[in-house]
Amino acid sequence: MASLESITKTLSELSIASTASVSHAQAKSPAAWREALQSDPAAPKSFELVKTLVFKPKTAKNATPIPIVVIARDETETSSVLASEDLLSEFFSLDKDSLSPLAINEQTFPKVVTIVDASIASSTSPLAVHALSSSSTLFLSGQDLITYLRKLETADTKLHEIDFVALKAEGGATAPAPAKPVEKKVEKEDAKIEGAPQVAIGVKKEVDFSAWYTNVLLKADMLEYYSVSGCYILRPWSFSIWEVIQEWFNAKIKEMEVENAYFPMFISAKALEREKDHIEGFSPEVAWVTRAGQSDLEEPIAIRPTSETAMYPYYAKWIKSHRDLPLKLNQWNSVVRWEFKSPQPFLRTREYLWQEGHTAHLTKAEADKEVLEILDLYRRVYEELLAVPVIPGVKSEKEKFAGGDYTTTNFSKPEMFNIFVEDPNDPTGQRKTFVWQNSWGSL
Repeated sequence: MASLESITKTLSELSIASTASVSHAQAKSPAAWREALQSDPAAPKSFELVKTLVFKPKTAKNATPIPIVVIARDETETSSVLASEDLLSEFFSLDKDSLSPLAINEQTFPKVVTIVDASIASSTSPLAVHALSSSSTLFLSGQDLITYLRKLETADTKLHEIDFVALKAEGGATAPAPAKPVEKKVEKEDAKIEGAPQVAIGVKKEVDFSAWYTNVLLKADMLEYYSVSGCYILRPWSFSIWEVIQEWFNAKIKEMEVENAYFPMFISAKALEREKDHIEGFSPEVAWVTRAGQSDLEEPIAIRPTSETAMYPYYAKWIKSHRDLPLKLNQWNSVVRWEFKSPQPFLRTREYLWQEGHTAHLTKAEADKEVLEILDLYRRVYEELLAVPVIPGVKSEKEKFAGGDYTTTNFSKPEMFNIFVEDPNDPTGQRKTFVWQNSWGSL
């Protein structure tokens, strides 16, 4: 580990002089660190702590992770999945209590994505940074800290400045994606339309589609950002579109003798995990309720990511004979999937409105017929109500849920929910036949 003297020497070679340096007891938390500095007469009377956080982005199993290093004032709000001690040791040979902006050097800078709080450069108070140890601290000016980091830039690797206060106001402070967007900042600047009035979109669609899309929704009063990241307020203009879809689609499915029902949004862990293959694709995104007031629940309760595991045990209870078929239920509700990828209004959100139809049939032919009818209704919703062209297709193997056939599903099998009736075509009355099920939904 580098000594305080060697670090001071490295900084002096860049014409950077620390305001002060302090050796103190090991600090295992920001509060302990602040207390140690405030009790040392060598420390400035007023100062700000600088935190250095390392985030491990979500990557494929075999992919090499590119850590995201965030350097910010201690009070700046940031959130993401912190990297493990193993990753800190691998990249920086430090623990979390010793980590510092000074751990970013010519060797480590190209291997990570470095993000700095834009407000650091304008800081008037001395900034306290660990001298690569939890028991020593250097005090630098904000401008000197930025200068140190800028000296590490190369043609391929740049320092990224982010205004975290503005980011929070726009929808929550989160660490960005792991890719190294070398030219991203320039693209955003180029996308701006110079001289555009405040009521205009203000961004070129062909240059920055994401910013253009968000601006359209905000300027059109279709949505508002909410205090929970990834969730959005649907304002009357956008919700009225959903009401038009509901009214039209509801009338059509009732003509097909589909009835509306409602199942609770909470699903027990036992019920959710009953069909593990089906829920496997949702498990990282399931939101769990674990407390009621100040008490822990005996069993965590999931907020539905989809309703198969909530509904089908009751289908097995209600379907006793072929005379109970077909059973056709639909429900209008919202589901929660705690997406970790960048949320996008109306496209990828953590809670969204939808309808989900779940039907059970005696024969595959009946199920097939309904599938084609529902797919045609969805086509008409997109083309006739939303003016979006549709190309019909069949799901690939990777797109199917567990138990899926092509678009019909067979959750009725014994290893799933065991939904069966006596075969009405068997003269002996002994043969059982499993029902054919469809599930269909739109959002």
